[in-house]
Amino acid sequence: MKQLGFNSNNLGSVITAWVSTDGNYAFIELTSIEETNAALNYLNGIQIGSYQLKVSRPKGYIGPSTTQLGLLPSALASNPLLGISASLAGALGVGAVATSHFIMITNLSLEIQENQVKELVSPFGELKQFNCIKSSSGSSQTAVFEYVDHSLTDSAVIGLSNIELFGKKLMIQKVPEQAAKLLLQPTIKPKLISSKIIRLANMVSDEDLNDDEMYQELVEEVNDECNKYGHVISINIPRNQKDSNIPVNGFGYIFVEYTNESETEKAIKAIHGRKFNGKLVEAEYYSEELYHQKTYNSAIND
Repeated sequence: MKQLGFNSNNLGSVITAWVSTDGNYAFIELTSIEETNAALNYLNGIQIGSYQLKVSRPKGYIGPSTTQLGLLPSALASNPLLGISASLAGALGVGAVATSHFIMITNLSLEIQENQVKELVSPFGELKQFNCIKSSSGSSQTAVFEYVDHSLTDSAVIGLSNIELFGKKLMIQKVPEQAAKLLLQPTIKPKLISSKIIRLANMVSDEDLNDDEMYQELVEEVNDECNKYGHVISINIPRNQKDSNIPVNGFGYIFVEYTNESETEKAIKAIHGRKFNGKLVEAEYYSEELYHQKTYNSAIND
């Protein structure tokens, strides 16, 4: 408990302990609620010899809602680059929250760009640290930040509460310093390998692919837009053969070939994250070899 940062004194965490005569169950009393919550998250389910430990509150216990306590472990576990086990993430989800000056916002829509989140929280004070993390499910993102002036933390938590953006109600909470330091680590993405081909996602509907006229309109629209960033050599939008329900490789994606890699880089920077028919477009490099083989599957960095 001390190593995890939840024991604030040098006297240990356990005040009293009692074990049943048959050895099947026990009760322990800890020095604080924070340490109790940490024990519940960290110890429950661990394997000891041939037994799996079950840790829970006594029957009939009524305490504060654990809804918000559950937000932090999922945020920690959603970033694989942090290298945190699920059990440790759970333990880091509780602790000295009351005195913390780090804030976490969860349930942020993916339609909100990182700079827009900064604009949302900046009116409360100058930011010292800030990081955005996309959830493992890809359905939302989490922001963690700290103000230069720590006295502004509580007013920011109050001011940001009950805000709804893009149909999602933001969930605000302060987080322990130890957990915040992990969440504030920059999410370093693997270096992109350039290519003359880009793959676009979230731009194609079933109607576009099933109707010949709409399909041709889509091809022309993509051609006009992509030619703004360089010379387009070819465009391929895979679709099923008529009267066939078997999806072809690359179904739902658009592949665009440029004359050189500087043009694809420019196109990706301009197109990625833009909205098309209400959806956020994803643009990334694609293998030239696979494209010319008419093999449309994973992107070059998948």
